[in-house]
Amino acid sequence: MPERSGDRVMLSQPPRRAYHDEGTVPPCLRWEARLLWRARRPSRDLRPQSSQFVRLPVRPYNETMHLRLFFTAIAATALIACGTNVLVKQGSAGSDPTSSSSSTTSGTGGSTTSTSGTGGSTTSTSGTGGSTTSTSGTGGSAAAGGAGGESCTDAFVGVEPARLPVDAIVSVANTSQMALAHTSVEQYLHSSFVSVLEAFAVDVQIIVVSAHGASFVELCIPPPLSSSANCNGPPGNIPGKFRHYSAMLSWSSTLCKLLDTLHGTTPDEFALAPNGWISWLRPAALKAFVAMDAWGTSCNYDGQMLQDSNQSAAGQQVALTWDGELLAQGPAYFGTMADRRYVFHSLVGLPAKPNNQPYEPFEDVFITSCPPIQPGTGFQWLSKGTEALRYSLCSSPSYSAVFTGMAASIAARAEEPCAYQAPDPPPGFQPLDLNMLSMLYTPTNGPLQPLAPVPTLAACGTAQFYWDGDVARLCPAVCDAITADPGGQLQFRFHCPA
Repeated sequence: MPERSGDRVMLSQPPRRAYHDEGTVPPCLRWEARLLWRARRPSRDLRPQSSQFVRLPVRPYNETMHLRLFFTAIAATALIACGTNVLVKQGSAGSDPTSSSSSTTSGTGGSTTSTSGTGGSTTSTSGTGGSTTSTSGTGGSAAAGGAGGESCTDAFVGVEPARLPVDAIVSVANTSQMALAHTSVEQYLHSSFVSVLEAFAVDVQIIVVSAHGASFVELCIPPPLSSSANCNGPPGNIPGKFRHYSAMLSWSSTLCKLLDTLHGTTPDEFALAPNGWISWLRPAALKAFVAMDAWGTSCNYDGQMLQDSNQSAAGQQVALTWDGELLAQGPAYFGTMADRRYVFHSLVGLPAKPNNQPYEPFEDVFITSCPPIQPGTGFQWLSKGTEALRYSLCSSPSYSAVFTGMAASIAARAEEPCAYQAPDPPPGFQPLDLNMLSMLYTPTNGPLQPLAPVPTLAACGTAQFYWDGDVARLCPAVCDAITADPGGQLQFRFHCPA
């Protein structure tokens, strides 16, 4: 039976470092030591104009949404295996939602412009008071199917949320009980984790922290994720895509070794990162830990004993201490007490759920396990505290579905609020010209609202957006409206040349 978390444990002394007080939240999402701390999760309540911490809404578990995201990732994995380029789109594309023909009018009082063909130029007039101009010549471009003199028609495409890059720190304990996990990581880390994130257009970098080698307790990641299949030499690191920090994660030491290797206190066996794996991190990336260990925590870090004793309260204290140390060592990468920028997924010895289903943040910490391994209560609390997923090592002889579920969850967490990637231009509108793009917002109830671009955030008004590189960011008033209207729809509009 799990140890229930209904009663709050009030600490007479604060932890080693003070934690941000999140205020009153439902007990199902509460750290039992006076506070709930969370990763910086992109939420539609976070405003693009503010760098300050904004309290995130407490949302009940939505099983339908979780299953939809999970099976979307499964479908993406299958399509990738078949060599299909996958891009998940939101909203609709195609027809003009304004039902206006202003860009294609002809006849009485109307005009149409089209470009196509080779040689010369011709101007002709037809219709009562109307004109049609067609221009041809070598090198001419066709606008929205303009070949053959067809008129230009504005194009509409759905929006794809912009996502932060992700640095995934994958740690696998080097014990005999983890041999099956080693095989699964080597086999599925690329196909069921990296490829799923890339299918969601996430720029992902993998950083493995585990002993590299050919023995059954060591890890050797093959191509295409790494650049080398030689398990007896250094790992095949690919800058910006794959890195392996080789250090032995012995029995119950994973959490301490993650801190010890961060700045190189425990050195990399191959001296590939003398200053620790922190030198490989990207400041702007969401940090996603994927920790796999058959044992709990019983190790010493910087004079502090981290020991979960297979109990919930002790595991909670391990998590609080580890979090404080991580944030103190790398605030530019992992965030602060008020604004965490990491999540912590775990694959540990808690009892298995049917069909490889994960434990959600609102579910209890388990102190029972699937023998002979341990429940890893410290890992579980880190997953709960960062609103990440927990999976059981005993769930399956293959962890492909586990990696897919974690990847889908990380892709959702990397989503930026009220920010959308510039779309690929449809036929006739290449190359992409941001000056020819606007947006449309269709509320659940109410008239369609055109959104015009403005130069900067400072120029924002009530129905506008601005470009940040190739990302369209909604102005605060529009972001508020979209946040309050989950049934509303956004589209990009490609305008025909004037």
